[in-house]
Amino acid sequence: MPDGLDDITAAAIAIPGMSSWAALKDRAKFVAGETVLVNGATGTAGRLAVQIAKYLGAKKVIATGRNAVALQSLKALGADLTILLVENYVALEDAFKEQFVGGVDVVLDYLWGQSAERLLIAGGKAGKDTPTRFIQIGTASGANITLPGAILRSSAIELMGSGLGSVPLDRILRAIEKLLQAVVPGRFEIATKPVPLSEVEQAWSCADASGHAVAEPAIALINSRRRIAFPKAQDCARLNLQDPITAGIYAWRNSGQEPSNAKIFGRSCRLRVNRDWVPSVASSSLSAAPKATRR
Repeated sequence: MPDGLDDITAAAIAIPGMSSWAALKDRAKFVAGETVLVNGATGTAGRLAVQIAKYLGAKKVIATGRNAVALQSLKALGADLTILLVENYVALEDAFKEQFVGGVDVVLDYLWGQSAERLLIAGGKAGKDTPTRFIQIGTASGANITLPGAILRSSAIELMGSGLGSVPLDRILRAIEKLLQAVVPGRFEIATKPVPLSEVEQAWSCADASGHAVAEPAIALINSRRRIAFPKAQDCARLNLQDPITAGIYAWRNSGQEPSNAKIFGRSCRLRVNRDWVPSVASSSLSAAPKATRR
């Protein structure tokens, strides 16, 4: 890991930051000077996406979200324009269409659901000849959408996903490496809450005093030589997780103990790690995402 980057920040930022870095560089083939729209920019990954897009040279960054206060705070992080995701779908579609007419090169979608539908329909109706690369990353607002086929036939929208499967694991790890190298020079901001490993179960789903949830962390191991690694898929399978990347962040450091038979949510798991890994957990805080909206 680069000098100047502390372990807690590195552990917390690796996965949510990677989601937009890989989407921009590997899937969208983003180049400096393009316009990026981040749909769902008030969550941890979305806030980082705004910062990363600006750092990589976006000419304009458009941020959408449901929390008006959190949305306004994104202007200090690089958002040039914000769009509140209102319930009036006609008004929302008109706001999206105005941006597409002006030119949107890349959409990073963390929500899916109704807002993604309105985005795609607005992009199709805008009738621009320049392609818009729509990158689907998360489904915080719903797993499915209803999309008229004519929208894709009559527009230059390129619809694709980004994640394990669409991006090979070696390129995901490379994206994390590039991200970590950029954290200090880019001055990326992420809220973190370190907790002891013994409290990981409570931290996984706890809320802070304002009723906001702490993000489900992702597994990352940092040893005493400041090298970052990930558990094997079979280890994560014992935690009933989808893949080696999405689970909880464990920064194992400063102890000679080897965690071998941890129990999380009552499930036993065996983490095959070197003896210089030590227990400590860092979780990124979804300070802008109300707990009620988490799925």
